[in-house]
Amino acid sequence: MPCATDIENKIAKNFNVDIIQSGLPVFIFGTKSMAGDVFDCFVKSKINIAGFIDNNRTSTNTLFGKKIFSLKEIEPQKDRCVIIIATVTYVYEIKKQLENCGFKNIIPAYVLEFCRGLSEFKQNPSIENLVKDYCNNTAEYEKTATLLCDDLSKQTFDTIVEFRTGFDIEVYQKIKQPLNKQYFEDFIPDAFKFDCPFADCGGYTGDTALGFAKFTQNRYKKIYFIEADPKTFETGKKETINLDNIYYYNTAVTDFKKQVHFSADFNTGSKVTDEGLIVVDGTDIDSLVKEDRAFIKMDIEGAEKEALLGAKRLIQNGSALAVSIYHRAQDLRELPQIIKNINPNYDFYLRHYTDTIFESVLYAIPQTNSITATNVRRISS
Repeated sequence: MPCATDIENKIAKNFNVDIIQSGLPVFIFGTKSMAGDVFDCFVKSKINIAGFIDNNRTSTNTLFGKKIFSLKEIEPQKDRCVIIIATVTYVYEIKKQLENCGFKNIIPAYVLEFCRGLSEFKQNPSIENLVKDYCNNTAEYEKTATLLCDDLSKQTFDTIVEFRTGFDIEVYQKIKQPLNKQYFEDFIPDAFKFDCPFADCGGYTGDTALGFAKFTQNRYKKIYFIEADPKTFETGKKETINLDNIYYYNTAVTDFKKQVHFSADFNTGSKVTDEGLIVVDGTDIDSLVKEDRAFIKMDIEGAEKEALLGAKRLIQNGSALAVSIYHRAQDLRELPQIIKNINPNYDFYLRHYTDTIFESVLYAIPQTNSITATNVRRISS
């Protein structure tokens, strides 16, 4: 069984994170929320930040009282400075940009938690505890891997685990699939394209609902648009208002009907959380979707486990599922087994769609003839 401490020490050594405290000038590449988190961490650790870097800077830009530089301005220091990549979605591209310019000391922000003597870094929730979860549950990971039914799924699973033991973002290049295929892979049976409703859990601004309409060439039966964030919900309605047979639900998706605290940042990170400042209604999918079966997509920022437990009837009946599986460390090993425990008659596929840790999707496709019409009537009655 691998030791978490040994893996964390190896990651720290491979990324040479201790160079942060060497006295070399430290620049933060990025100017969004993660850059602020890195800056706060360094201030608390009494490490001076020389400035920020942004590809779209203007000459007068500053952030937290520090100048925002263009990369060209600091190129003369490329051998004598440290660059922290403080962005969520463009780590791979920025790393390549820096390497091509000859920079040597490049550290993604997500490895700061392994830097000794540094104040605790506010880690992205999707990256928290990746090493510890794998090391403490290796047997569960191995058990889940056996559920996957094709070679690409197994390679995808192994690569995600590889990242958890090395934190090398480049490994995702081996498995990245076209983003326009996300949720709408070729193995989705026609019955779930044309004959069953589509439950868009985490509808966001309507991009997935519009994608489903395109996927089916507008031959779909019905769309349930489900979004908890009030402002984003209204945007989604406006964007999808021209779609036929779409029904809107401004609610969180939960294991049963209840009110939940919700953090609404009107962006992709809005989520159910105990720290949320607003209270929203939560509803189980079994109550929302009246039909016996559906094609259910879930991208709900870590609430997928509870949502699956609130969809037992639909899963027992053999609904098709496309579930985000990267929001919490345990989701990769836990969510497939939750589905299998509800209904063992599924084929599982795993696909990944970006250069980063984000956008891994588990597909659960009911095996042919695994649920009889009699069973459907019995379960749904």
